[in-house]
Amino acid sequence: SLVACVTLIRLDASKNRLRALPAQLGALTRLVRLAVSENHLEALPASFVDLSALQVVDVSSNFLTSLVALPPSVVSLDAANNDIAEISFQIGEARALGRLNVANNKLQTLPSTLAATPLVSTKGLDASGNPLNGVPVEMRGSPAALLGFLQDLHQGVAQVLFIRAVVMGEAGAGKTSFLRCLSDPDVSIKSLLRQAR
Repeated sequence: SLVACVTLIRLDASKNRLRALPAQLGALTRLVRLAVSENHLEALPASFVDLSALQVVDVSSNFLTSLVALPPSVVSLDAANNDIAEISFQIGEARALGRLNVANNKLQTLPSTLAATPLVSTKGLDASGNPLNGVPVEMRGSPAALLGFLQDLHQGVAQVLFIRAVVMGEAGAGKTSFLRCLSDPDVSIKSLLRQAR
């Protein structure tokens, strides 16, 4: 029983074809490192968040479909090569998280709460190999760009993507008026049409 191992600091159960972790996992309150990579895990037990001393977690190469809350003490999480399609916004409560590897999963987007973690300063995010359709293509290329995008979302700043356009037309066709409408939100096309020429 895991309850008898409460002084355990490291647990490596990798490559054991485990389908689930025991519900009593949370009793290991001194556990600092947990490695359960290359198993058949589909979920982490609810008691996972009770591992108050946990700092390093490797759950890579399993069949996890989501990531929920992490213990606040987690510094590094490797969850690469799973089937993760969703990461809970609660992951941002892991205030020590400086490295997160979620490469090669099925993520469409990432929670903006990641911007509240040290990932912003460490740039320790790897989300490569995910569709990330909810993230502009320009922001997917580097951890810094992706984290900048998430930081803007977290702060409520809307992303504005710029385009370069050339306006062409006959003299007097209204090119300048059109550009004035685009650049000044207080000017409307209707107001310009009402103006006498």
